[in-house]
Amino acid sequence: MKNTIFSLFALATLLFTLPSCKKEATFEQQLFGGWTSTEVIASDNDVSQTETFTLDLQATNEFNLDIIKQLPFNGSFNVKHSGNWVADDAAQELTFTYSESGETSSWKVTTLTETSMTVETLQGGTQYVITFERN
Repeated sequence: MKNTIFSLFALATLLFTLPSCKKEATFEQQLFGGWTSTEVIASDNDVSQTETFTLDLQATNEFNLDIIKQLPFNGSFNVKHSGNWVADDAAQELTFTYSESGETSSWKVTTLTETSMTVETLQGGTQYVITFERN
């Protein structure tokens, strides 16, 4: 009788622990979702008050990127980009292909957690370091 109770207990324990074994998300899967910049450094200058990046990385490998720039006396303007993106796990990089121009842009992911991401990219001759928070 003791062996039967022990066996049932061991089986129940095994059945309850199996579903808790979760496969770790890939680099690409960790990127899915919406991101909003909290800090923007352009050529070593903090431009967080005047530039905001909003990035949506979809599981279909499509993206939307809005860059909002606040201009003194002129208000703001919004640059919208969309297209496809690819993640390179080994290099920890994102490559965006813009649908409007066909041009590509690479972003190096320097830190990535469940709630934040920091990237480095060269845009129009300006070196950017952008910290994002997950929406």
